[in-house]
Amino acid sequence: MRFFPVLLWILTALNAQDTESLTRQLRGETCALDQSCTQRGWFNWLVTSKRECVRDAAQCLATMGAAAKPAVPALIEAVRNGPNNFDTGDGVIHVRDAVVEALGRTGDPRALPVLLEALANPKPMDVDLGAIPRDKPVGELAALNALGFLGPAAAAAVPRILPYLGHEERYLVEGAATALGSIGEVSAIPALTAALGRGETAYRVAEALGRFGPAAHSALPALTRLIEEAPERDGEVRIRLAIAAIGGRAAADVLPKSYHMKMNAIWKLARDTAKGRGVRLRGAHLNSPAEEIATTLASGASLVIGFSREAWVARRAVEGTVTVTPPGAEPIRETYLGADRLARVLARAVTR
Repeated sequence: MRFFPVLLWILTALNAQDTESLTRQLRGETCALDQSCTQRGWFNWLVTSKRECVRDAAQCLATMGAAAKPAVPALIEAVRNGPNNFDTGDGVIHVRDAVVEALGRTGDPRALPVLLEALANPKPMDVDLGAIPRDKPVGELAALNALGFLGPAAAAAVPRILPYLGHEERYLVEGAATALGSIGEVSAIPALTAALGRGETAYRVAEALGRFGPAAHSALPALTRLIEEAPERDGEVRIRLAIAAIGGRAAADVLPKSYHMKMNAIWKLARDTAKGRGVRLRGAHLNSPAEEIATTLASGASLVIGFSREAWVARRAVEGTVTVTPPGAEPIRETYLGADRLARVLARAVTR
């Protein structure tokens, strides 16, 4: 039984050693570890810039999560006075963003005021001589992400995050929604529900609402309308999952099926019909332009199930053709309208 305390002591000692080494690298005193948190070779050390060394240390600390709390004072110092994000002309070194996000991942309450400062005071990116100067401040997304990493400990930040749900930049709307969902403060639910009206970011907002579970029940009508009005919208599956997380499976099951979901249901019907008659279908592929599912019967005959997207989107009607082509023979084609007719046509098709 003494083995486990000894093992815990060893792991704690090793972790403290790693944190100490990374803290020195964060302060620019060394450059021992690379982005993968493994020992950097001496030549690689020589050609690596100080900004890259600091970024790598921050990324390694981020992977440690709460275990990196001993590095919090150094992370705070780096956020306030450390290297800024830097555009080399060939790419951007996101050094300050990495430090901000690492601070959030520690989960330490000391991070909250510093992250709020970072959110309120984004900085224009530093640029190299070969890069185009940028006046636009950056860093807000990293601060939003970091506040989300703090989770419920960042509840006091919610009033500062809510305005970003109306931001003109899509990535900031999505970042704010994700952060609010991670923090889990129920006072954010009305604002998130209202933000569903921005169609291009609706699925990310829906995901955030889904994280509240039944507490976001008031958002169900708005989420349901998103599917009823446009079941083919971007992120449709994520919106359905959010509805299920809030209202249970029953709330999701009554939603209209999208075209792709119905195609999957038709393929399942074909497999189940064939299996019930002792027939095995050999693979399948979806030909989107032709709106059909093609497969092969055990006899070698091809089976093609055509499906009208137009009919489904316009009338929620299952309509199309089923075509069987035996080897060396003419195709046999039958039409169907409705799921019952399709099931009968498939039953005949799979036994030919």
